Amino acid sequence: MAEETTTTVAKRNPNTVKSIVMMPEYRVRFDEVLGSRSAAFIGALTALAAQKGLAECEPRSVIAAAFQAATLDLPIEKNLGFAWVVPYKGVGQFQMGWRGLVQLALRSGQYRRMNAFKVNAAAYVGLDDFAEARLDFSKLDETEPAVGFAIAWELLNGFKKVVYWPKKKCLDHAKRYSQSFKAAGGTPWQTHEDEMCLKTVVSNGLKAWGALSVQMQHALQSDQTARMDIDAEPVYIDAVPIESAPAEAPSGKSQAEKIAGRIKKAKAEPSEAQPEPQDAPVPAPEAAPADDGKVQEVIDALHELGEALGYKPEFIASKIKAATDAGVPGLTSLAASWTEMVKAVGKK
Repeated sequence: MAEETTTTVAKRNPNTVKSIVMMPEYRVRFDEVLGSRSAAFIGALTALAAQKGLAECEPRSVIAAAFQAATLDLPIEKNLGFAWVVPYKGVGQFQMGWRGLVQLALRSGQYRRMNAFKVNAAAYVGLDDFAEARLDFSKLDETEPAVGFAIAWELLNGFKKVVYWPKKKCLDHAKRYSQSFKAAGGTPWQTHEDEMCLKTVVSNGLKAWGALSVQMQHALQSDQTARMDIDAEPVYIDAVPIESAPAEAPSGKSQAEKIAGRIKKAKAEPSEAQPEPQDAPVPAPEAAPADDGKVQEVIDALHELGEALGYKPEFIASKIKAATDAGVPGLTSLAASWTEMVKAVGKK
């Protein structure tokens, strides 16, 4: 009965997070990677996707960003600050929080202790003869406005380090490297400025001086990226503005609109060379398309769409094969879904 209900929901709302996560291929992937945490992840993801901003994003990108956090075993509850799924340029962007970076560092087993904190004016003493910040830890007061941010740690081998950035340096860094700093729509830089400043110091400090486990390297490389599906290649959408990605046709139509037009034409146009009735027609599979030429045009368009979304060739081929096995409805459904995803990437 549950399987029947899932199928019904997916058919009624094929392009929502709630329906997509119930598809068998996604459930299998979640179970493979997350194991017993799969059910809890789906529940948290469904609630997250209903939030303002994310509800308007391409649903598979939201799933992919949340899945990235889940593979690192970090919660996506935004108030906890371990990891965020941020609506940005029509897609869900994965962002690490400073608490998530500290958590991964401590998990590595290479750190004896670690702390990240705001620094108020009274606690900042100046620079020592190595041009490193001198802090008076007895005067730290988190109730006072922050003039800077710091991370301090000690490795098991005895190495100690304190990295301090003035708040102005954090904000200048964000202005230079983060398009989301200047974007509207309630990004973490607008809603959690101090948290993002602290994350900037934690991230850059650990990259420069820390002992990075494989998991930490993966988290830092995935930070601020978006994926158009859980197995797609990550795109660093701050570094490569999405608005410049889709090529414009001479007619002014976007890549997605051009391909969508070709798909629509291929589905709607009658075949120009319908075979004459035969006394003994050759048997054909029940779900075979009436016009192989038109179907091939849709398949070619799907390859273009998949490449535009950054999918690996083998992933594109597997999706097209599954859609082809389902006949014309399967192909047209996949084409419509991928077309909307490409349009979402090129919205802003």
